[in-house]
Amino acid sequence: MRKQKRIMICFCLLLGMSMVGCGVLKGFDAEAYTEAVLKQRLSGDTKEIARLTEEMSEEELAAQYEKEVQTFVAGYITKDVSMGEELTEKYTALCSEIFKSLKYETVKAEKKDKNTYDVNVDIYPTDIFVTFSEKLKHPADEMIQKAENGEYKGTEEEIKTQMQSEFLEYSYTLLEESFEGAQNGKKETVVLTISNKEKKGFAVEEESFSNFLTAILRLDEVK
Repeated sequence: MRKQKRIMICFCLLLGMSMVGCGVLKGFDAEAYTEAVLKQRLSGDTKEIARLTEEMSEEELAAQYEKEVQTFVAGYITKDVSMGEELTEKYTALCSEIFKSLKYETVKAEKKDKNTYDVNVDIYPTDIFVTFSEKLKHPADEMIQKAENGEYKGTEEEIKTQMQSEFLEYSYTLLEESFEGAQNGKKETVVLTISNKEKKGFAVEEESFSNFLTAILRLDEVK
């Protein structure tokens, strides 16, 4: 659980580094800004956030989005195990589709003070990663048994590489199956905090975004 939290924090920090703050404008619309941020972070839809910030182009934001999805794949799914370009692209594309499928609705914003807003977002958590985690247990046990039976050939390092490659290929299929059979849970409400504490423009506080991701992906239930 502690490792999972570190991964999520790193992922969110990377997201935060790429997401420029919205300038302190008269009549700042926290609800519209939050919606634009979520579209960029989850769907790669950069049009609205680029218009609001005017500090990064749509192309730059799109490139950052792809890098962020790759970071999620490496940190959360493949655990930084090296894999080929083709498989990396497949995982990145699949996780991008998963993020795009997430169901949520920005409800209302409440101004806490001149530099802080709390924005309520209704979410419908997906069971994709809970199901994926359960599915992974069986092939892992099978591979351990194959190794004990001497079905992998070569040096210890070569056998380890074979097992990792086989596991990642099969894991992709299981993640795809989990996505295709995904179900959403009942509506929950989470709060995203938008602040301008450093007077550099409003931005989503990363701890609240981390909590949002954990809740909508049910990552706290993944074993």
